[in-house]
Amino acid sequence: MVRGAECRLKRKLLGMRGDHGADGEADDRTAGHPLRRFAEFGILPGYEFPNEPCTLRLRNDPHEEDPIALERRFGIAQYQPNASVHARGHRWRVVGLDNASPWNPQSPHPDWVYVRCGDCDLCYAVQQHGYCPRCRSTTIPVNDQRGLPGHEFGGFIAIRDDTPVLEEEDRYALAALVSCHPQWNGRCIHRFRLSTGWNAELREEEEIRWLNEWKPASAAEREAGAPQLHENAHGFYLCPVCGRDLKMPEDQNASQRGGRSRSRQTEQNDPYGHTRECLQRGQPPQVLAITARLLATTLRLIVTLPPDWEAEDYQRWGYSLGYALRTGMRHLFMLDGSELEFELEPMWKIREPAPHWKGMLTFIDTAVGGSGFLERAAAQFHQVAAQAMDHLDHVDCESACYRCLKSYNNQRHHQHLQWPLILPDLEHLSQSAPVTLETEKSVQDDPKPWLEAYAAGVSSPLELKFLRQFEQYGLPVDKQVPVAANAGEHPISVADFVVVYLI
Repeated sequence: MVRGAECRLKRKLLGMRGDHGADGEADDRTAGHPLRRFAEFGILPGYEFPNEPCTLRLRNDPHEEDPIALERRFGIAQYQPNASVHARGHRWRVVGLDNASPWNPQSPHPDWVYVRCGDCDLCYAVQQHGYCPRCRSTTIPVNDQRGLPGHEFGGFIAIRDDTPVLEEEDRYALAALVSCHPQWNGRCIHRFRLSTGWNAELREEEEIRWLNEWKPASAAEREAGAPQLHENAHGFYLCPVCGRDLKMPEDQNASQRGGRSRSRQTEQNDPYGHTRECLQRGQPPQVLAITARLLATTLRLIVTLPPDWEAEDYQRWGYSLGYALRTGMRHLFMLDGSELEFELEPMWKIREPAPHWKGMLTFIDTAVGGSGFLERAAAQFHQVAAQAMDHLDHVDCESACYRCLKSYNNQRHHQHLQWPLILPDLEHLSQSAPVTLETEKSVQDDPKPWLEAYAAGVSSPLELKFLRQFEQYGLPVDKQVPVAANAGEHPISVADFVVVYLI
């Protein structure tokens, strides 16, 4: 018995499949696979090593032993409980965890206990940081201060459900439920000053957390007092022991009265849905979140924002510029997949040395050990911007289309995409190569030039210099003027200045 357990442990550490696997070959998706470990430490190139998957076993399928799989950060949405999945000619419904999957934790305890920053909305492990690693705030919502449980589930199970899709609920955009939370704990290896005056930071081995907290609780659930993760997210009722997707009985108040849970442990029918052998049988569900973790290389653009911007202004500008620059990277390095991802981090307020808003455009290299493309993109950012401008040079598009910025994967941001807004920024970014800065933390971005420019009604310190020159020579100009191809048409760009001729 002991020898068998030792063999199974060794096979797991080496990424070997079970005794009934195909030819006993190693699975390089496992964290213990030797070549994968070399790739993580940068000894071997890890560009083609797959990230840990999220698997779905199709119960009673002729090929049930061969589950379908997705990359973990996508799978925690598409394979979440009650999700509908179309595979192998049928429609399936996810009903819980696959207890036979090696991708599920063996402990019932949370893998990640996190809190949500009350100022910038970042989810982070308070035990590791003590304060928000992004905005340095210690503000935490009252209901979150004890920590929220996140489990790194990676194996799910589904049953056949070929009923027709009749309800809008079945077509809910599951991808929109997963939020990305960079942990700002990577090692800064390079810092740059871009031609716009923005700073850029390149970090390696930064922890990226993808988090699925499910939708907000319904009004009926709130009224009934059903457990929820927090006021903006329902959370999941998954049992980490038996894997069942639990339910709250209709008479919830009666089920939660003191002294009743002990007697239920001896009842044959569990009101919550645990299996008969589950150690948690008779216990109400503990609400939780599903999370995925990845160590990645990140490139982050740090931008001082205009003081009068609202969240909608920031999202419209940030998503448009971010997706354009990611396209520029793909064209420059001839990439065609999801090697590089983009995340617009929320804007937040900085109070020192002067109150102002900050924004972050973050690019993530998801390859194991890093593919090296972000390092090259940072050093050649002017060429990235030039490639983005070339890509946006197209006709019959006034805001965004599938030819320029829209894609299947960014559907939830389509309403924000407007390429004319970002042409001035791309032009400025393409003017000169980035300047390398010291990597010490003491080198900080000075917001004063930007705040002075915004106060003067222009959008950058460079434009402020031109404005002062115009004023010095008495040349009247209009600032930030929308430009349309023809009179009365929708603007396609914004001119920095328009000279006013006095007759």
